[in-house]
Amino acid sequence: MRNKVSLMGWLLLVVCFVSTGVMAADTTGVTDTEVRIGLFFPTTGPASLWGIPPLHAITTILNQMNEAGGVHGRKVKVFLEDDAGNPEKAKGAVKKLIYDTKVFALMGTGASLAAFAAKQEIEAARVPWLGAPAIMDKIYVPAFPTTFSYGLTSNVDAQSMARFVLTKPDVKKIAFVYHYDDWGEGLLGAAVKVLEEHKATKVEWTSEVVEKGITDATAVVLKVKNYNPDFMIGFLYPTEGPVFIRDAYKYGLKVPIVFNTALSDLTDVKNRSGIPESMKWVFASTYGTAAISDPKFADLVNAMKGYFPQTRPQPQNFIGFAGGRLLVEALRRSGRDLTREKFVDVLEDIKDFETGVLPSKISYSKTSHIGLKGCTFVTLRKDGTDYYLLEPKWDPVILKKKNWE
Repeated sequence: MRNKVSLMGWLLLVVCFVSTGVMAADTTGVTDTEVRIGLFFPTTGPASLWGIPPLHAITTILNQMNEAGGVHGRKVKVFLEDDAGNPEKAKGAVKKLIYDTKVFALMGTGASLAAFAAKQEIEAARVPWLGAPAIMDKIYVPAFPTTFSYGLTSNVDAQSMARFVLTKPDVKKIAFVYHYDDWGEGLLGAAVKVLEEHKATKVEWTSEVVEKGITDATAVVLKVKNYNPDFMIGFLYPTEGPVFIRDAYKYGLKVPIVFNTALSDLTDVKNRSGIPESMKWVFASTYGTAAISDPKFADLVNAMKGYFPQTRPQPQNFIGFAGGRLLVEALRRSGRDLTREKFVDVLEDIKDFETGVLPSKISYSKTSHIGLKGCTFVTLRKDGTDYYLLEPKWDPVILKKKNWE
């Protein structure tokens, strides 16, 4: 009788442990020789501007790791799904990666609205997710145990931009141009909060909506010009930003404008606007500490070109290089006995991780999974080369340094 009771007790104990997840060490996507990582990025459509560059950079870092023997005897096997920057496609992409491919962890995407749409599916499955370059704050706030950002978030990006604008002397009127969606409204709200905190400066502001998909921004430009701002702040996508810049130049709206990271590839903006002179007043927040062509990035760029010969090195590569290095570091710290739980614990314990490409170090905690806290700003010189402002403040001789005057 005593043996029967003892056996029954053990069975109940096992049932309790399994039901609470205590014994559930999740090794999905892990074998003795490989770990499966799912990437979902826009590789087609307009959003591919923020999909292909980070994707190529991530893949470069992972290929280098594999060629060096992997981590703890395992190589990373990558599975890619194209979400085209579309919310419904993003949901389908992550479902396939989670339930059919059975990946260990996810990285992506380049589009905030697509990432937010995929968020519920990813978090329901409790798959570790390194979500960048998508920046929308409500993807990461409040912190979810398995979701991490290693890029800028809307609050950090927009507030940094607003503070940058306020460092320019005699700025009294600011005009915002933005897209009326969750992404654009989130950025606008974060920037306005900074202006409200600086009421002593007596800065006025107005905002104008730029419709997505426009090919002519004349109406918006004329409204902004009539307001006569001292500075403009733009929360626009890579397709619409150049249209606004082109028409602002055409109609004489020649005041400085700073865009968020979505338009940090200013060479692309210039080419799309078709008017090099329109770039004289254009700035953008960015992830870099120097131009991608700087010799200190030569090894990374050359490696990427080896894997992707047709790729054009650009600022969006920085966030991909950083993400790849963060993933490799987390796998290394997790050790040979790799589980999803251990991987997440390791990420939460990362402090002051130096990626070698981003403007600040990455740190996490149990209550904050937003790792990057700062950005730099970039503009173009007259010769078309990047000029980085490592100090996020207005330089009174900046146009001369850029050789525009």
